Amino acid sequence: KIWDVWASANTVFADLEGNGTCDLSDQKFSTWGFILGADARIGEHWIAGAFANYDRIWASLDKDGSRADIDAGGGGLYAGWHNGGWYGHGLFNYTHSWYDATRNIHVPLDFVFKDTQVSSPQSNTYGADIDGGYDWCVNPHFTIGLLAGLQYVHLNVDSFSEKEGENNTAFCPGGCAEIPGPSLAVDEQDLNSLRSRLGARATYHIWNCEGWAFAVEGRAAWQHEFLNDSRTISASLIGEGLPSFDVRTTAPHRDSALVGGGLNVTYRNRYTVFGDYDAQVGQDDFIAQSVKAGLKISF
Repeated sequence: KIWDVWASANTVFADLEGNGTCDLSDQKFSTWGFILGADARIGEHWIAGAFANYDRIWASLDKDGSRADIDAGGGGLYAGWHNGGWYGHGLFNYTHSWYDATRNIHVPLDFVFKDTQVSSPQSNTYGADIDGGYDWCVNPHFTIGLLAGLQYVHLNVDSFSEKEGENNTAFCPGGCAEIPGPSLAVDEQDLNSLRSRLGARATYHIWNCEGWAFAVEGRAAWQHEFLNDSRTISASLIGEGLPSFDVRTTAPHRDSALVGGGLNVTYRNRYTVFGDYDAQVGQDDFIAQSVKAGLKISF
């Protein structure tokens, strides 16, 4: 069999705890998406393919109900190599994202000041990922191996300007005059991330004479972030005649743990159903979990 076609659906849940600065509250993110791909075997050791993906992301940004709804679509190319116990993979991907963001402002003064600002920025993401390792056969059913990887991501967010939302009424009791909210013009932003992975995996295989094969895998790795430092975001208040100002983001935690597992069920070396669970843990203020399920057909 030379060709594979495959499809998978995935969901991701992430939580970022507020650090107390400016009374920031926890942030929550959830994603649903799918990927369609195809690849071909080249000789005995190589495989190469392409894929397209779409994701819908919902983000809750603060205690005042600020949120962002994001549509993201893109694709990429990938290749793999194996020889005995050695293996390696490489991937390049591109994603374009469309944002619908709502920023709610709630300032408790002698009266309660409320305002809603909306914006629709866009972004481009470029990524590259390589990994590889070696697997040892402990017995005909059980393998263990070491793995290492490196991932680079560049994100560019276009500059954008906010505008007044549709719900800016009832700013204060007693019918006082409406106070216009502070709309922001935000400059273009760039983010770079370089992460390494170093870990191990173990796989247990079962098969029978009727053509069924089962594989269960567990994996764990240490992840380290080399880039993605604290960065400056520049903005200005629209129509106020005031100079622009800078906001400094917090620096990320450098180290985390990646843990996960998966199950593959294959029939007659042609039809494969697979599922995976992975989590990024070990940081004080961030946790992410993902679930993926899919189908592959070989011919």
